[in-house]
Amino acid sequence: MNKTETQITAVTDYPNAHIHPKPNGKNGKRSQEITLFNATRPLLSHLLPKESKNQKRFAALHPWLIPQTEEEVQKELNHLQQLASSGTIDGIGECGLDFSQKRCNQPHLHPSRQIALLKKQLQIAQACQLPVTLHTVSALPPIYTTLKEMKLTIPILFHQFTGSIEQIEQLLTVCKGYFSFSPTLLKSAKQQGKKSRQKIKACRLCPIKRLLIENEEEEEQPRLAELYAFVANVKDLPTDQLKQQVTTNLINLFE
Repeated sequence: MNKTETQITAVTDYPNAHIHPKPNGKNGKRSQEITLFNATRPLLSHLLPKESKNQKRFAALHPWLIPQTEEEVQKELNHLQQLASSGTIDGIGECGLDFSQKRCNQPHLHPSRQIALLKKQLQIAQACQLPVTLHTVSALPPIYTTLKEMKLTIPILFHQFTGSIEQIEQLLTVCKGYFSFSPTLLKSAKQQGKKSRQKIKACRLCPIKRLLIENEEEEEQPRLAELYAFVANVKDLPTDQLKQQVTTNLINLFE
């Protein structure tokens, strides 16, 4: 994979594998922490920060925001291609599939249209040798099928992963996958259902070299620190060792 112009240079406090840039350009006090910022439309890429070597810039067309006309879709794709080929961004994301009933009931978000757009964005990423952040809601089986078909060689980051350890193992057979766990784990710890236990088991058994941690909704340190402490406990690791490993994993995304 091609090296990006700005390389991650040091271990930081609480690396964050996924967050969105704020419209006002103020992204909190994260300039020294490894943070992957994701623009939800290529034409919003101007919002991405450029303050630190540890801030990585991603852009893609989010499945919730697919335009209704093909002309508008192509305009976004053309801009994404320009961003990727010029080295303006460090990755493609967040793109993906959302097959929840709420989304699929909208004609312009039909599953077949989502899949077609995802493939085009993955093709850009592969051609430019950039990592990808994937949004997956009720869609891990079609994501698996798509990745198996495309035979990509680039890293794939599964944002806010909520699947099972069996799905992790399956996805690792078709891609260089990284699995990012979010504060939903903290909610799962307070619940007793099968799905909650499944999420925690997936975190515990996820290969440590493919594990990432994120806090998409809140940038404040306490929430992210709480999540790191929880995951460290689940994996029976010192928190500092977990932070070091997540840092290494994020570095590997760009090598």
